[in-house]
Amino acid sequence: MIPTKDTHGCGVSVNILQVPEISTAHITLVDADILEEASFGFNKILSYEEGFFLCVIEPSEYGDIHNLYGQQLSLECLQLLRKYHDLGYLWIRLDRDADVDGYHPTFEW
Repeated sequence: MIPTKDTHGCGVSVNILQVPEISTAHITLVDADILEEASFGFNKILSYEEGFFLCVIEPSEYGDIHNLYGQQLSLECLQLLRKYHDLGYLWIRLDRDADVDGYHPTFEW
């Protein structure tokens, strides 16, 4: 998904991205813990109180994100990243208040 440009009437160009919002119920607690820890040093993850913004990286970079600080993300989490990468998104938002959908597996935590 290519960012669109908008201006605010002051001559400044602003990129606007579409970011899918996905429930954190679609990742495991272990994945959430890994992402929380990694968000302090990995520039493709932004942690906030309700969840995470994740850069949907190139599949060739999965090795980097799969082994964050020696910890492995689950196959389900990696498949989620791959799905949204293939759909053309640059970022996804995992949020605890987002609706659970019927397309992804869910995890109790």
